[in-house]
Amino acid sequence: MTEVSGHTTIYQLVQMDPRVQTVMLELGFSLIIRPVMLQTVGRTMTLKKGCSLRNIDYSHAKAAMLEIGIMIKEDI
Repeated sequence: MTEVSGHTTIYQLVQMDPRVQTVMLELGFSLIIRPVMLQTVGRTMTLKKGCSLRNIDYSHAKAAMLEIGIMIKEDI
């Protein structure tokens, strides 16, 4: 189990575990899996910000990340 801060960017999450891209696609983040988007927006966007922008339940996204072994902690 890997614990990461809530401030970790999507780009950093993908670098830690490439399965994050598949999870994000399943959650509804269809654009962020494009290499250009990942290299630009993904470097500044956190999962929480992305969920807010795409109207995706953040707790559901955190649970999906937990299923692949990434625990997102808000207080790290």
